[in-house]
Amino acid sequence: MLFDMFRLNARFDAGNLSCADIPEWLISRRLRIEAGAAFDAINNPSVLDETTLLINSEQRWQVWNAINLAIKNSSDLLVSSPRMNLAQETPSSVDKVTGFRQKSDDAFQSRIYLQTSGTTGKPVWHGRRIGEYIATALAVSETLPDLGITGDDKQELYVVSSVPPCHMFGLEFSVFLPWIQDWPVCAETLLMPDEISAEFRRHDGGGLWIATPHHIKAMLQLADELSGCNGVISATMPLSVELASQFERKFGIPVLDVYGTTETGAIGIRRLTASDHFLSLSSNRIEANSDHIRVHSVISGESRLVTDVAEVSSDGSFQLLGRRRDVLKLGGLRLSTHFLRQIFIDSGAVADCEIFVSGFETSTPRLAIVYTGTRPISRAELVAAVKPHAPLTFVPKLIRMVDSIPRTANGKPDITALEGLCADVGGTHEA
Repeated sequence: MLFDMFRLNARFDAGNLSCADIPEWLISRRLRIEAGAAFDAINNPSVLDETTLLINSEQRWQVWNAINLAIKNSSDLLVSSPRMNLAQETPSSVDKVTGFRQKSDDAFQSRIYLQTSGTTGKPVWHGRRIGEYIATALAVSETLPDLGITGDDKQELYVVSSVPPCHMFGLEFSVFLPWIQDWPVCAETLLMPDEISAEFRRHDGGGLWIATPHHIKAMLQLADELSGCNGVISATMPLSVELASQFERKFGIPVLDVYGTTETGAIGIRRLTASDHFLSLSSNRIEANSDHIRVHSVISGESRLVTDVAEVSSDGSFQLLGRRRDVLKLGGLRLSTHFLRQIFIDSGAVADCEIFVSGFETSTPRLAIVYTGTRPISRAELVAAVKPHAPLTFVPKLIRMVDSIPRTANGKPDITALEGLCADVGGTHEA
């Protein structure tokens, strides 16, 4: 298998890895971009200082080119979306990751930094070593056949992504994965079901779709077939077993669910219709504690804390019990916002929603729901939806219907905007 020596070194001698463990042929290999690639429109990264480059782009080819330059120059690289306005950031947000290390001839010490806003909308940089991205891509490729996704006669998968490469998930799965496996990848980030279906039909061979639950739901509702696609990998937010099951029944295509963070990259992967346990990727070692997960990189030896709760089995797989930031705490009770959100969506009247505690820092915090749908819903309907599944404490008191859920530039819920929508709701319902 590819990179056998690299993987063995990574697992058993992580502290002594150097750029010699990144094969020369990978550094010189071009990403196999297809469909609409503008190879003559290279946007070279900006030089921030002698150790740091910046690429502000959502173009897969341009991001890959910047990574290649960072490896060749032993530089760190910041990857940002044009939608995340760097000009509005405080200088210290970039200064924190520039001048981080002394200039070195060891490309393995180079890091790629990406931004995440979480639910606050404030950009935060998180960096991982280039070798960690390679190891994650290798670990994912090892698990795909076991989870039902295989390539064409050439053992290739044509990668089509609905997630841009400036997102951690998009970078790992639509740049590093096809790069190290020498798989072709679609240049564009396709969002619409008809565009995605047409792209798989156009390409002669097996395909792999990199998606989110939002894209999967749209495909399920709007497309009749998805021929040429051998599998789907979903991330960025929890995937429900109901959605995965409906998709697999309709299209006959396995759907995999990835768990990870911007700080750690992908940690685990599972086929939700087969098991609620994630297979731990060999690029990390997981240690579960009562209120957090500690992720140990086998490449860098670094340990990163994730404030989620999980239970690790003896075989190394793990079950995610909840994300602390998604847990509602009301009246001494706890419930996952993802679970509650799915209850309301499954009721039929809600197309999409966000649930949060409005006025959390005041003396009268109240549970709120901001939703999209075909008609206004009443509190009585919410009570009927919640009652079979959870205490009525978790029935929202503030109800607001909107045309679309406000989100930050990177697609996360905009809590400030959501709070604003509920600020003028005087009663229990406003359409």
